[in-house]
Amino acid sequence: YNGNPDDGYHGILRYKNGIWDSVGGGLKGSGATFPRCAIVYKNELYLAGRFMKGSGNAGHNIQKWNGVTWSDVGNTNDTTDGQINSMKIIDGYLYVYGAFQTVGDGSISAMSLARWDGTNWCSSKDLYQYGGTIIDVESYNNHLVIGGSFVEINGDMNLRQLARLKCDDLCSDTCNYETSPPTATDFTIYPNPSNGIF
Repeated sequence: YNGNPDDGYHGILRYKNGIWDSVGGGLKGSGATFPRCAIVYKNELYLAGRFMKGSGNAGHNIQKWNGVTWSDVGNTNDTTDGQINSMKIIDGYLYVYGAFQTVGDGSISAMSLARWDGTNWCSSKDLYQYGGTIIDVESYNNHLVIGGSFVEINGDMNLRQLARLKCDDLCSDTCNYETSPPTATDFTIYPNPSNGIF
């Protein structure tokens, strides 16, 4: 970022043949315009973060690069607020997460977690995450585990900052969350006695 969003180097660069070069003109828009993450999915480079389609970008908060041009990801528009903090490929799908309420054209409810299959966006319709953002997502024992700064999900105040999504498919099943706090069964503190530093 150098203060000039129209110079072709705003937000993203590539290193090629010993020099730094523009990637399709870079991001457009000043102020709260910044990328947060990039990932290669189905042979295209996806760039996500906080940027607006109305500022001249191909997409809103997410766009993809095929080596020649930027293009939109599922007809996004600027009615969707928030930002995408990160992306991860799990079981052949691209999961995006962060702090947002809808994806695509704004008609798909997605409380900070959504899935892209290369053609369509989807998310569970019956989840409500309140108070913060999803910072990381991982697949464990065939379930999605999410962590972040949220303080409740679907009104359950016990689901704070760490929860497991219980459904076989984020986009077709009725989903709910549960928390599984770790239980310490045995631990040792060294040294004992100590000088106050463990």
